[in-house]
Amino acid sequence: MPQSTTEEIKSKLNILDVIKEYIEVKPAGAYHKARCPFHNEKTPSFMVSPDRQIYHCFGCGEHGDVFTFVQKMEGLDFPDALRLLAKKAGVEIRAEDPRIRNERTKLSDIVRFASRVYQEQLRRLPENHPVKEYLKQRSITSEVIETFQIGFAPDSWDSLFEALKKKNVRQEDALAAGLLVRKDDGNGFYDRFRARLMFPIADVHGTIVGFGGRVIPTLEARCLGKEAAKYINTPQSPIYNKSGILYGLHLAKNAIRTKKKVVVVEGYMDCIAAHRCGTEHVVASSGTAFTEGQAKLLKRFTDTVLVAYDMDEAGIAASARGVSVLLREGMTVRVVSLPDKKDPDDVIRENPDVWKEAIEKPKLFVDFAFDQTLKNRDLGNVEDKKAVAGVLMPLIANLGNDIEQTHYLQKLSASVQVDESVLRNALHAVKETAPHARRNSSDTEKKKSFENSPELELLSVLMKKPSFYEHVHDKLILDAITNSDLRVLYTLMQNQYNESHELNIESLRTKIFEDTSTQGLVTYLDIAELGSARLPEHTDNMGMQLVNAMMSDYHRAVLKRLAPQIHNAEQSGDKQKMAGLMSEHDIHTRELQKFTSNM
Repeated sequence: MPQSTTEEIKSKLNILDVIKEYIEVKPAGAYHKARCPFHNEKTPSFMVSPDRQIYHCFGCGEHGDVFTFVQKMEGLDFPDALRLLAKKAGVEIRAEDPRIRNERTKLSDIVRFASRVYQEQLRRLPENHPVKEYLKQRSITSEVIETFQIGFAPDSWDSLFEALKKKNVRQEDALAAGLLVRKDDGNGFYDRFRARLMFPIADVHGTIVGFGGRVIPTLEARCLGKEAAKYINTPQSPIYNKSGILYGLHLAKNAIRTKKKVVVVEGYMDCIAAHRCGTEHVVASSGTAFTEGQAKLLKRFTDTVLVAYDMDEAGIAASARGVSVLLREGMTVRVVSLPDKKDPDDVIRENPDVWKEAIEKPKLFVDFAFDQTLKNRDLGNVEDKKAVAGVLMPLIANLGNDIEQTHYLQKLSASVQVDESVLRNALHAVKETAPHARRNSSDTEKKKSFENSPELELLSVLMKKPSFYEHVHDKLILDAITNSDLRVLYTLMQNQYNESHELNIESLRTKIFEDTSTQGLVTYLDIAELGSARLPEHTDNMGMQLVNAMMSDYHRAVLKRLAPQIHNAEQSGDKQKMAGLMSEHDIHTRELQKFTSNM
């Protein structure tokens, strides 16, 4: 892709506006700050520079421009991120461009074409057709059909197959997109979806990636088979990953931001009915087991999730794992109680006001789980005690707040009459065996990076208060800056200050760009500049602590290097070398003590 095209997109899109579509961002002087979307944190450390059109997180080290942000948030490769942002910016990209015409794009185009075919098939049906009658019974109007792009797969083995053939779509590509099935003998293909009402499944941007197909009870179909499943979905494909999709989210996301909460239902019809009656902050999970990908997807828009599933004790046990994923993400989870265990679709068709009232009075999931799990239990029976703990302990273990955990442990202790300390020990065992605990541990080890080092923080202090160089130059040894790029940048900043007794970031940026050997330092300069915006007005004490820490690390490293040399000199009997090394060792030991005592 020509550089001018990416630059044109950047010129038409403000990174701040794009980021605001995903997370809440607040002004911080000339910059903006937010809680990082790439890791869990309570204090905002994610900084955005509208002037530089970059972002940087001082908690986890994520850094980049509008393209890298969208790639990271959406899990896209560069071509797909480019397509998405080009559409947003109103920049045309030639479809035949080899970097854009990748596998995902090709399959997306095929699925989009199939959706149009299904929609046209539905439009052609007469008004007295069983499918049209079914839609009327479910209060699905023509406006709803258009909004959700509902279609119909005819009672035929090859209706879509023939349409794709006329479009010159390769059969192997249609197979990869999940639209066709290979025949048992391996010779040829047939339509996956037959005699079904078709619900296109879109990603968060509205791009159709798959389908859900529903059997119509009153439709006599010869191509279905006697025991056809009520619903079938597109199988996993390069563009459809069920664990990262929520039905209706592309239509609900703005309402979710406005309401600051999302209602999650189980089925397509439940979601459609909710939107039809004006509650547009509703999505469908197509099942009760939430995945980590779905949780992170929702957290872009809200921290509060209301689940409207059938929640008897069996429902709680079935959904506990999924809800635990939400709790681990630090989200508040509540339960919507509906009368007589009815589906949202049924409730809404009978009386929309009952639905609207129910979603305004949800109950905290863990409290609801306690009520349902303790109901009809004989807590004098040890087996019932174990059963209750088996349902509730994993939920408590995944609460992100210590106060919440203690509250519910005490509540469980009183309910099952087991000492809190016993439950707490069991809680630790639950945490240690959880897959996320092991994963988070390894992730933490891998996250340590130079971006959050004392030397980079020191550059931020010097940008905030250039005169601090007067306190630094005679204390900080250049070798104490272990990152070679930061060492060069520090030297350039120091030289500029020595010449003019000020720091001009723009002038320094220009100087860096003019020399090809230093152009790679711009990223560090940007990060340090963003870091300076996070600092308080008075930074001298912080700056000296950073110098003390860096110099302490430097002297420790030298002493570690000297230790084997001293040992070798002693073993070889070289007294002169031994004396010199010991003298050097004593100097660094005294310097280490001096700097550590000032920390």
